[in-house]
Formats: sequence, structure tokens, C-alpha cells
Amino acid sequence: MIDIETISNKIWHTLSVEDVISILKTDKKKGLSDEEARKRLEVFGPNLIGIKKTISPIKIFLSQFTDFMVLILIGALGVSMFLGEFVDAIAILVIVILNAILGFVQEYRAEKALEALKMLATPKAEVLRDGVSKEIEANELVPGDIIFLDEGSAIPTDSRVIWESNLKTQEAALTGESVSVEKSSKTLKDEEIPVGDRDNMVYQGTVVEFGHGRAVVVATGLNTELGKIALLVKEAEREPTPLQKRLSKLGKKLVVGILLLCAIIFVMGLIRGISPALIFLTAVSLAVAAIPEGLPAVVTIALSLGVQRMVKRNALVRKLPSVETLGSTTVICTDKTGTLTQNKMEVVEIVTMSGVSYVDKKETVGEEAKLALRIGSVANNVYIRAYSSGKLMRDLQRDGVGLGDPMEVALIETAHRLDAFEGHHGKVILLKEYPFSSERKMMTTAFKADGRVDIFTKGAPEKIVDRCARVLIGDSEVPMSDELREKILKMNYELATKAYRVLACAYKCVDEFTVEDIDHERDLTFVGLITFYDPPRPETYEAIEKCKKAGIKSVMITGDYAVTAEAIARELKICDEGDRTLSGVELDRMSDEELDEELDRIKVFARVNPAHKLRVVKAFRRREEIVAVTGDGVNDAPAITEADIGIAMGIKGTDVTKEASDMILLDDNFATIESAIEEGRRIYDNIAKFIHFLLSCNIGEVFVMFVGTMVGLPLPLIPVQILWVNLITDGLPALALGVDPPEPDLLTRKPVSPLKGFLSGREPLNLLLEGFTIGIAALLAFVIILNRGEDIIYARTCAFTVLVLAQLFHSINCRSLKLPLWKMNPFENRYLIIAFAGSVILHFMIIYIKPMADIFGVIALPADEFILVLLLSIIPLVGVQLVRTIKDFLKK
Repeated sequence: MIDIETISNKIWHTLSVEDVISILKTDKKKGLSDEEARKRLEVFGPNLIGIKKTISPIKIFLSQFTDFMVLILIGALGVSMFLGEFVDAIAILVIVILNAILGFVQEYRAEKALEALKMLATPKAEVLRDGVSKEIEANELVPGDIIFLDEGSAIPTDSRVIWESNLKTQEAALTGESVSVEKSSKTLKDEEIPVGDRDNMVYQGTVVEFGHGRAVVVATGLNTELGKIALLVKEAEREPTPLQKRLSKLGKKLVVGILLLCAIIFVMGLIRGISPALIFLTAVSLAVAAIPEGLPAVVTIALSLGVQRMVKRNALVRKLPSVETLGSTTVICTDKTGTLTQNKMEVVEIVTMSGVSYVDKKETVGEEAKLALRIGSVANNVYIRAYSSGKLMRDLQRDGVGLGDPMEVALIETAHRLDAFEGHHGKVILLKEYPFSSERKMMTTAFKADGRVDIFTKGAPEKIVDRCARVLIGDSEVPMSDELREKILKMNYELATKAYRVLACAYKCVDEFTVEDIDHERDLTFVGLITFYDPPRPETYEAIEKCKKAGIKSVMITGDYAVTAEAIARELKICDEGDRTLSGVELDRMSDEELDEELDRIKVFARVNPAHKLRVVKAFRRREEIVAVTGDGVNDAPAITEADIGIAMGIKGTDVTKEASDMILLDDNFATIESAIEEGRRIYDNIAKFIHFLLSCNIGEVFVMFVGTMVGLPLPLIPVQILWVNLITDGLPALALGVDPPEPDLLTRKPVSPLKGFLSGREPLNLLLEGFTIGIAALLAFVIILNRGEDIIYARTCAFTVLVLAQLFHSINCRSLKLPLWKMNPFENRYLIIAFAGSVILHFMIIYIKPMADIFGVIALPADEFILVLLLSIIPLVGVQLVRTIKDFLKK
């Protein structure tokens, strides 16, 4: 019997098959007995990934009420109820519930990442027990079980290969790389080799793409690579987004300011001899005036509208605050395959001893290049499968190539496009196939056609060259020499440094063929090298350049090899002169301090595992960067959860990654990230605009109430009027500002620092000055009307009307926080025009419809009164535009 301690620290890929079998106390031919398997199941537990319960919909809904600004509103609701102001209380309650519903709808599916990991577990597995093959539940597998691996089957748990026949697996979900991986049972020596290079191991969550084999289970449940990722996802904790932090900071400042103001009013009122009850009511009125009741709902609605716009740009945002986070992004950690590149292998160059044929630039190539393509297409698993189904090469050309290894599909498609089979579509007979193996690193087929036997071989250049006795140059075959061999290998190296994958092609013709002859892959004639490339998406070049201009650093994190990754990064200008590429193994040898020192220079992380990616994200976040991380495989889930903005691929992304993400790219395209960042910045700008608008308006209301009380005037406004202004008159223009078109410099300025709040720099001073201007206009109206001898209701109606119109005119100021109006198109935001007109109509309805007028304590105004009202109302618009025009002139 074995225990957990015996096997937990074993480095299985470095042990021979015999050693693995011995340590696990199992039998290659018989497997475990049912009794032994039952005992081990009690020790190791079921082959399941332990997952904590996800948050229920009720908890998600209740979490919407934890935002600091919402808590302020709930406090205002309680005070209004206490004072008997039930109209105010109902209005605030509606706003709070509306805000919660909008947030809940967007975030309902936010907590399902680990549930998706469960779904990846294979429900059934074929296992050898007591010498008999049987099918069992995958969760019953234990270390020491011998499992069968067949084409198309999902791998149920991490296992060591003990026998294989042409076994290839697709590990994209685990490593992020789409190229299939050849497996073997040979022992590997390097203990630090990355998961993607452990050719003698197969992993849970991956799939057998070709061939078959057997493997012995070495880990189950949370001890598998998939299980380790689940643990990393649990450990990765989300912090509040920059917007949530800014709004929380703003809310705290408002609370402090409101309490201080109320205290000053209360004390000064008592000093002036005003009764405590009356001064308390006055202080509460001031608190109502100071709180921007509509702010949480306006923010939520603005973010929701941003989500709808982003969907049209192929970005699906799952968590509302993440919309604005995109605009603050300073670093994008991106995958390579499929995000920066097209995830499609193409034949690029065919290099023969006569020269280079650039396939992507030509529709015709030389005869040597055509022969190389013909060899690559016939010594090809896609063709062999088609042949065994009774199809000829011309049938593939007519019906389509279908599925298979990306490079083999590319060979046949290119051969057809360039007519490499012209004159070679006759009847052929397959005599023998020598499948690819990891030891030989080549594949050979022998066909009989026109009375002769053609033996075609393709494979790794260094292996093919060793099997060649001749080289094809033009129409002649010349003997292979050391000089020619060195030249071919040098060409191979140079091509590999361009991020190309390279295959060599060779052939020989024989009159007689014996299946038993083992030397058919010797005495070959070298024809040429064929290069393959997963090209960058055309739009990626511009997207990365735009990100650079916007002050955003792009970093590639990939499971691919360093040479390939760096070549792509340099082509896309992610890497500049002096930048570094770091492998996962090198990263393991660095301390956090060393990584922090080098981080600015490292633009490519290659051959990384999930823990590496998570560590890189944490390193950037230690530097107060706002990090966006892209991913598609299960391996990306921990880093995506840790990131400020996790971005999943919509087409090739796994459910795990999508559920862990904040945003999903519907087209898997890096350029969509750039578009989303542009939209995020626009949303941040617009949130800043309407917060500026709401706060300056509230300061104006506070000024009216504060000064009016301090100079001994009756209350210029009553609470219900202030609440109406805050929710409706301010709310509609604020919503319109939330969809304001982007300003011209949106993607040429640096990202907004996450440390910068909404009340930083000169912003508080600007708010005070603009608020005072609005307040003075309304207070002047109140004082002028009272001095004319009108009653208090008439004076309040004029002050109320001036306040409403002054704030509406001020909304035009807030279309930009720096540009004068004459530098903008005043009619560009049609929603603001509609909001302006709608708010005016609603205000007139309050004044001129008697039942509403009674509720709001106002009276109908004669038409000639609006001359004074309009003159006072435009003071904020004229004043702000005059200051901005002078500033703009002084800049020049």
C-alpha cells in the first residue's frame, strides 16, 4: 500500500517507466486489483477538484448595497423617514433599488469560475483492473491505475505514459498553445522542464488528438496540474476597481464635509438663538442638498450604456466597474497565439538549394518547391486518413482538407493552391506508412505509381539531413557533403530565429519495395525546407502602436518557445532595442526583488506555467500598475482572477477562463482590447464630467441654503425641491454627459493614475467657484423677489427656477472640463439637448400643474418674470466660458 507522502514529491517525468511502476506498486499488464483501488480511494480521495460554493444570487444582490455612496443614501433615507418626509424617502428608496437591480443584472454570473473547472473533469475512464479493461467513473481513479488513451478521448487525470503508438495530445486548454504535442514513454532528465515540454506526461483537461497508448495515473484531484490551477484561482483575490476606490474616497470626503457643515450650521444657529428643532431641520436640509442622491444610479446607468456600446465593438463586459477600469489600464499582459496572431499556420517560404520561394507573395513556384510541397502533402496524416477513406488528393482539393494538425493542413492547402500536384492525380497505392515518432522525428510514406515506388519523408531538419546521401539542385542530384550539410543546418537556424516552424522534405525512388526493409528512411535526396508561420493579425500592429501612444505597455506572456515569441514581439514592436525575453525556468530562479528590478525591461515571458503568469501579474500590481490580462486556457484563470481587468477569449476560450474574467473578447482580437480601452477612457472622462456637474450643482444648493440661513433669510428652498433637482433636473443631464462623444486627445494622453481621485489637483477649487456661481444666481433671485415684497412661495419658486436653469446651462459647461465651448461642436451630444429640453418641460409641469405645484411648494410665474430668471440663470455659463477662453488665450 502507498501513501500520499510517498508520491507527493516525485518528479515523475524524470523517472523511468519501471521506476514509476515500482513506486506506485502496480502492474503494467494487470493494473491494480479492485480491492487495492478501493483502499487507495480511501487514502487519496476521489479524483475531483474541491470547489467552494459560489455566491448565491441573493448575496450578489445584497452586495450591491455595500458601496459607500449607496450607504450614504440609505442613511439619508432613514433620516427622511424619521422626519416624516415620506416623499423624499420614497424617491431615495426607488433610486437605491434601481441601482441595485442594474448592478445585479450585469454581475449575476460573476462567481462561476471554479464551477466550470468541475465541468472539465471527464465523467468516464477506461482502466485496467485485475488484468481486465473496464470503464469506470473518472472520479474513482487512483494513483497506480493503468488507463487507456485513444484518439478523441479526454484525459481523466495526470498520468505518466508507459506505452504509445503515434500518440499526440492537444494541450491548448492547459498551456495555451494550439500545436499538438507528440508523446513518448522515454525518460526526461531535466527536472525543471515546463509542463508543455514534458513529452512523457499527459494531463487532465487535455485531449488525445491522434494515436493511442497507455499511461499510469500519478496524481488525482487537487494534486493534478488542473487542481493546482483551481487552488491558484482560490488564492487570487480581487481588489476594488479604481472606480470603486475613487467613488469610495469621494463618498468619505462628502460625509466628512456634510457632517462638518451640519455641525457649523447647528452651532451658529444656537449662537444666534434659533430653536434647536428648527436649526436641526435646517441642518438636515443642508445635508439633503449636499448629497448627490442620483450619483450611484447615474454611474451604474452610464456604465451599463458603456457595456452596450462595447458589445458592438466585440467586447462583452461582465462586471460593470470593469468598464472604467479599462480606461485606467497601464499594462496589458497578452497571450500570443490567437490574440496577437491569427492562430492559423501558413506556409511562408520554401527554401531549396536553388533559392527561396516566397509562397505568400507568389501564386507560382519552381519545380523543386512544388516537389517539396508534394512530399509534405503525401507524407501527411491528413492525407493518410483521407486515403484510407477512399479519397484521392484531388478529392481533398475539391471537398476541402478538413481537420488535422495545422501544419499538415497548411501543406495540403498550399500544394493545391500552387498546383503542386499537376500531373500527379493518378491512381496511387499506399504500400507502407512509417508514422511520426518522437525518437525519429520524421514521417515517411511509400506509394506505388506508374510502375515505380516513391518514398516521401518529412520531419525535423537535423534528423532528415542525417538520412540524406544526395541534394537536389535544379534538375540534378549531387552528393551530400559536409559543406552542404552545414549550409542546410545554418539555413534552418536562421529560419527558426524568424519565429518560423521548419520542416525538411526528402525522397527517393526505388524499383522494388519490401515492407520488411528497415532502411527506407536512409539514402534519401534532400529537397528543401518548408517554413510555417502563425502570422500576426493585420490590425494588431496599429493597435499596439495606439497603446504605446496612450502610455500603455504591452507585455507578451506565452507558453511558446522564447525564439518564436521574441520574433513575433519584435515584428509587432512590443519589444524594443534592449528589452529582454525571460523564460519560465529563468523566472523561477529570480527572487521577487530581482524581478521587480528587471520588470521594465522584460517584454516577453516565454514557456510559462500558470504560477509564472500569476507571479508576473502580482509583480506589476506591486508597482501600482493597472493590469489587464488576456487568456483562453484553464492555465490563464488564476492570472485573470488576480488582474485588475481579466480578459477572456470568446471563440477559443475555455468556460473556466470566461467565468473568471471581467470582459470577453468576442473576436479573440488584441485590437478589440485597444477599442475597449478607448471606450473605457471615454467612460472615465464622462463619469468625471457628470461627477463634476453633480458636485458643483450640489455645492450651489448648499451655498444657497447655508448663506440664506446665516444671514437670517427664510429657507430659500425646501427639501423636496432640492431632492427634485438632485434626482431629475441634475440626473437627466448627468446621464446625457455619460454618453458624451470622446475628446480628440483620448488615446494620446497617459492613463489616469489609480491614485488620482475625483477631487484631486485644482478640481476642488473649480467645483467651489462654479458652485458658488450657481448658488449666487439662485440666491440673488430669492433676495430680489423678497425685496420686491412678494410672498415667500413666489420667491422660492423664482429661486428654484433659477437654480434649475442655471444647472442646466452649467451642464453645457461640463461637456469638457478644460476646453471652451467655441472649440467644440455644441450640438454633438444630442442626448444633452434632449435632457435639457426634457428637464425644462418637467420643471414647467411642476410650476403650472396645480396638484404638482402643491406638492413642491411652488406657484405659477408670469411670463415677464422669466426675463430676470434667464438673465440670472446664464451667469454660470457665461462665467465659466469666459475663464476658459482667457486660459486658452494665455496658453498660446
